[in-house]
Order: sequence, then structure tokens, then C-alpha cells
Amino acid sequence: MDTTSDRIGEVRRRDEGAVYLVPPGGGREWAVRPDQLRNPTVEERARALTWTRPGADRARSPHRGSPEPPVNLPMQAPALEPVPVEGCEACAHASAWRRAYRTGKGTADGYTNHSAALDCSLEIRNHPHEPRVMGLPIDAPALRP
Repeated sequence: MDTTSDRIGEVRRRDEGAVYLVPPGGGREWAVRPDQLRNPTVEERARALTWTRPGADRARSPHRGSPEPPVNLPMQAPALEPVPVEGCEACAHASAWRRAYRTGKGTADGYTNHSAALDCSLEIRNHPHEPRVMGLPIDAPALRP
């Protein structure tokens, strides 16, 4: 409770001999010296809780009460990666290069290239490969440890 203005607030921070408060439920911050603060009475605390919590009739309304409970989403999206067609040499070649570009094993410089890996996925998705989406290297990627 700020004794200089008779306002109740929540302490947000302390900095250089001042305490910074905000009204219950949010609002504009103000500063006060620590010696000008006191603990709120039971009545003042109850009044502050009334300001910051939704009323019983509003809480039952689907449009104006507390927000809906959070939706739990998976940490990773399901794999939407195209699967190479069995028996297709172009798909197998693109799949080998996609793996090489993602891991860096098999590329000339040893670095990963996720853009090129995505291009390989597009080539696999373009089966039966007419017209070709990208020009993959002719040779298979070199396997490195």
C-alpha cells in the first residue's frame, strides 16, 4: 500500500532506492520510496483480489470469463517428408543426396545444406520425375565417417 497516494499496488522491481508498483491487474507503473509503503489490510487485499479475478457470473460465460485451458501441441510436427518410391533409381539417388546434405557426410566440403536437402525432397515428391525438378550430382555421395 502506497501511503502517499493511498493506492494499492504490486511490487514489480526495486531500483536505486525506489520501489516500482503497478495497480492490481496491470496498469501504469509508479515509483515510491520503500519507507512510504505498508502491508495492505485484509479489506484492501480482498478489494485488490476482486479487481484482478473474474466474477462468478462472468466465469460461467463462454465468452467473457477466464480463458480456455491451453492446448497441448506436440513438440515436433509429424514428418511430412516424401518417401522414395521403391525401385526408382532417381528417388533412391535423391534420397541418398538428401541424407548427405542433412548430415554433411558425403558432401565435398563436409557441411550441411538444408536447402539442397529440401530440393532433394521435392525431387522425390515429383516422381515419376518428368520433368526433373533439380539437377542432382551424377555420382553418388561419398560416405564419410
